[in-house]
Amino acid sequence: MAKKSSASGGTGKRSSGTAPSLKRRTRGHVLASLSANSIERDFLRKGHTVLKTEQDYGIDLVVFTYDDAGFVEPGNIYIQLKATESPRGSADGSSFSYSISVRDHNAWAAEPMPVFLILYDVRADRAYWQYVQGYFETDPARWPKKGARSVMVRIPVANVFDATTVDYAQARKRAVLDQLSGAIRHVL
Repeated sequence: MAKKSSASGGTGKRSSGTAPSLKRRTRGHVLASLSANSIERDFLRKGHTVLKTEQDYGIDLVVFTYDDAGFVEPGNIYIQLKATESPRGSADGSSFSYSISVRDHNAWAAEPMPVFLILYDVRADRAYWQYVQGYFETDPARWPKKGARSVMVRIPVANVFDATTVDYAQARKRAVLDQLSGAIRHVL
């Protein structure tokens, strides 16, 4: 015989008294799922695969790419997702600003494969991107100041995430691999 739930009296409804001790899906969880879904679709439509990380240490998605014949390519593309209902735009409206931790910056700067920071605007159902390593390498003034705990990243409004972004990310990964060609030695 099945036990009746004390919180619902077996009816499946919440009692009007105190809330039961159950896990709760927060608004933040919903936003995170929406942002991942919006990005994942574009990669999947281009024939790539996306792996969601279980523990988030500055990377939410790992993308495996495939060539035009469907063969897996070496290397990966890394995605860090940030979802918001009110992105902070610049005064001239040309970009969004997002503060990242210096620890994330340092980890991404040390990563040889491309890392993309994606800002998902929930209300507009639109994502914007920044190629992290390229952003910091093109202007040393963007690097964190000594002793800082965070650093601001500007994400152009023109950088709307779509199928062309997927191709761009894949091209960046291929460019990195071309630079590594012949330079890696696996030594025991």
